[in-house]
Amino acid sequence: MPGSGNRWSLLKFKYHNAPVGMSVAHEVEEKVQRLGGPPEIAVEPVLISAVGATQAVHRGGLFNNVLTLKDLVDPM
Repeated sequence: MPGSGNRWSLLKFKYHNAPVGMSVAHEVEEKVQRLGGPPEIAVEPVLISAVGATQAVHRGGLFNNVLTLKDLVDPM
């Protein structure tokens, strides 16, 4: 398992008026594959969206974290 220094955070920003759907998850999966980092590197996708993501995206488990704009402004 990679150590904490062996992680790349891949941030995906989306500004939509509705929760982000699986099409964004598929985009990120393709980008991770194209990135082609060394095997000792863990790529940890994070989604930052205006209003969050659909339940399908949350259940899909691709993103390490899904944040909204509100989370960034008021983290408590």
